[in-house]
Amino acid sequence: MDTTFMKNKIGNFELSRILEQVPNSGDGPLLKIIVNSDLTGFKLSITDKAGLRHINIFKSPENKMIQDKFYFQMNALVDRGVFKKAN
Repeated sequence: MDTTFMKNKIGNFELSRILEQVPNSGDGPLLKIIVNSDLTGFKLSITDKAGLRHINIFKSPENKMIQDKFYFQMNALVDRGVFKKAN
């Protein structure tokens, strides 16, 4: 099953996705998920496109489309068995 995680230099698995408000624009916050090489933990961040500044996409109702894209990505990872949904 292809989850598009790539192994980085230090052996962790990394997924990066741009959360575009306008499809195929290449413009929007960057979602980055890094899973430990031993699969015991992960880090999730949403930053500006350059990856320099953290962004809270849930702060403003104007980010509804970006929030929907985030939930879509996370649900896809749940569907593929990467994550489990908490009740």
